[in-house]
Amino acid sequence: MGVTWGSTVYHMINYLNPSQKVNAKFVTLHGSIACCENELDVRTLVSRMAKAFFGENYYLLTDALMSSKEASRIMKEEKKNPFLHLRILCSQRIWRC
Repeated sequence: MGVTWGSTVYHMINYLNPSQKVNAKFVTLHGSIACCENELDVRTLVSRMAKAFFGENYYLLTDALMSSKEASRIMKEEKKNPFLHLRILCSQRIWRC
């Protein structure tokens, strides 16, 4: 499940039923935003969701806003980052609904 940051996601997580165990992967859909409060940061939210459902969490350890198109392109082409494959799958599934 792809997760973004923000107060809506933060409040939704408070209502999750932690007794439901699922074999799921929770993935950040973007990197962190420096000015964001820690409790609203996407990595914190993904960690909480994975913990609630006893799933796995994956993070994109970069800034959400890249300094240039070139920096973004280089990050997307990084072959050693298995997270990007999961992120692409999440994006494809969202848009196919």
